[in-house]
Amino acid sequence: MPNNTKKISFSAYQFDLHYIKQKTKMRLGKKVSEDVYAIEWSFKFVYELLKEIFDNEAVGRKMNINDEWFMLLDDLRQDDKFIYGKFKSAAYGTKNNLVHADTLESRENPKDKREGEESHTHFLIRKEDGFMLLQTTDIKMSRSKVQNYIEKYGEESIAYSKYTDINICSLVNLDLLDEIKKLDKINATVIEINAKEKSDENEFVQDLQDEIESIQGTHVTLEFKARYSREGLGAMIPFIQKYKGQKGVTSIKVLGEQSGSSRSFNVDSYSERYRPTVKIDANNSPISEDVYDKIKNIGVNRDLLKRGD
Repeated sequence: MPNNTKKISFSAYQFDLHYIKQKTKMRLGKKVSEDVYAIEWSFKFVYELLKEIFDNEAVGRKMNINDEWFMLLDDLRQDDKFIYGKFKSAAYGTKNNLVHADTLESRENPKDKREGEESHTHFLIRKEDGFMLLQTTDIKMSRSKVQNYIEKYGEESIAYSKYTDINICSLVNLDLLDEIKKLDKINATVIEINAKEKSDENEFVQDLQDEIESIQGTHVTLEFKARYSREGLGAMIPFIQKYKGQKGVTSIKVLGEQSGSSRSFNVDSYSERYRPTVKIDANNSPISEDVYDKIKNIGVNRDLLKRGD
């Protein structure tokens, strides 16, 4: 009997809305107001933003990338607790022969060069706090691509709102804190930044990217050195979250000591991920209705985010 299920992967994120608010403080005995960067969550705004994009004709909401592949919002739904749906994407522009996995025999590919195999990336956003799940399907359908897509086709709605931009940031698995607590010392945190994907919110990263381009470089590696006692190791988590998932930040590594030996680990390995078992169709593709049920179950059982809104 053929297997009609398979495991698929999802990464967890926090969906944030950024805005500028005024903060009053005392300076030389006088009250002074200044603009500060703030973060909050509004499921109503996010759903209306996505709905406005989805209401456009399919061709009008299709984002082409380098005339090599495209993506578009292909389904959008909501219920009392969640916003959910899927993106459609396909790579095109090449036409290679097909090879059989068992016999290794090749034959001509009948598809047109402008055609590509359809792929779907399912997502879910919890209304209560902005917890988000995004299916890991293709390296091209990354968190940053989804964020760029929403910002591009929702640009007008964002511009007329109180928000300056959106940010979908990675959630760090609790195992990372456990591993950090095992260290006797943290010697350094190494952050690699490249110039390809421009940061649009972190001025420090932006300045570094400009410097990289000025010397015709491709990336820069920063090493933040600090020695934390065992009791203070938890302070590393907010520092890591500040840079993790930012545009242009390609990797973050923690270097430390444990039991007299040096130890390092990549933060990306500790992202919060889920692998539900879902039903598949005759083409071995996940059945969306079952995928939605499975990720809703994850959303129901996952603890609320500790937001500072």
